[in-house]
Amino acid sequence: MSDAVMGERAVDGLLAGVGAALERAGRTFEPSELTFLGAGFSVSVVRAGPDLVVRVPDTGDAAGRGLRMVEVLGALPELPARVPEVVEVLPAQESLEHGALVHRWLPGEQVSAGLVRSRGPALAGETARFLAALHAVDSPELEAVLRRVPAEAGPGGQETELWPPDPVVELVAGRLAGPEAAAFRRWRAEYRDWLAGPGRPVALHGDFWHGNLVARDGGLAAVVDWEDARLGDPAADLCGLWYLGAEFGAAVLRGYAELTGVDSAALGRGVAVNRVRREVRGVEWSVRHDDADELEESIAKVRAVLGSQGPV
Repeated sequence: MSDAVMGERAVDGLLAGVGAALERAGRTFEPSELTFLGAGFSVSVVRAGPDLVVRVPDTGDAAGRGLRMVEVLGALPELPARVPEVVEVLPAQESLEHGALVHRWLPGEQVSAGLVRSRGPALAGETARFLAALHAVDSPELEAVLRRVPAEAGPGGQETELWPPDPVVELVAGRLAGPEAAAFRRWRAEYRDWLAGPGRPVALHGDFWHGNLVARDGGLAAVVDWEDARLGDPAADLCGLWYLGAEFGAAVLRGYAELTGVDSAALGRGVAVNRVRREVRGVEWSVRHDDADELEESIAKVRAVLGSQGPV
C-alpha cells in the first residue's frame, strides 16, 4: 500500500493517532516531526523525529506478529548487519486500536536496482554473509520463539497453513493456459519433490527481499521487518532476491553456497520452487482478504516468475 492508495485523510488520522499515543507515553512531537513512510499489507510506518520509527499494525493478527517480532529481535545474536532495536511497545488505546512498536531509526536507503548496478558483487557478498550467519544461529532461546508458529514447510518438513491451500493453487491453475499452465504443472511436481527432501530447518528472516534491506555507504547496513521470522529451509530466504535481477540472485546463491558448503545445485532448485511459491502465497493473501486488485497483481507475478524460470 502506498501513500496515494491510503489517502491523505487516512494518513492525517494515522499521524494524529501516533502523536497522541506517543504523548501519552511521555514522548511529545510536533506534527511536523511525524512523517508517514509507507504501509504494507498490514502495518503502517511513521517516522517520529530524527531517531524513532513507529510501526502501527492494522489488525489484531498483525499486532500479535509484531509482539512476537520483539521477542525474535531480543533473541538474535550480533549479525553482520544491524536489526531494529525496539525501545517501547505502545498498548492498544483509543488513538491506536492495536497499539504500536517504537524502534530506533536505522539510517540508510532501501537496497535498489541502481545500487545493485553500481555495487552488485560486493553487495551480493555482504548479503550472502548475512544470510549464512543468520541461518547458522544455534540458540535455544530463538528456536523457542520461532516454534510458536508453524515451521516453514521445506525439505524434511510437513506442509502447514503457511503454505497456499489446494483451492488457491487450483485458482491459479485455472487462470493459466498454454506454456504457463505447463510450467505451473511442472512447478507443482517439483514442489512436492522438494517438500519430501531431507534437511534441517534453520532460523529464517521470512520476508527477505530488497524492501527490507537497508544500505548505507553502498553496503548492507541493516535488515528490518522480522514479523515473518520462522524456522524453515534456507531457500525460502534466498528466493526474494531475484526481484533485483537474476544475476544478483545467482551471485548471492553462489556466495551463500561457498560460505556454508551446501550443494549449490540443490539450493538452486529449492530457490526456483520458492520463487513461484512466494507469489502463490500472495494469491492466498488476496483471497483471504478479498482484495481483487491485489489478486490480479499476484496472478501477474506468478505468470512473470513462471516465464522467467530457467536453470539457476
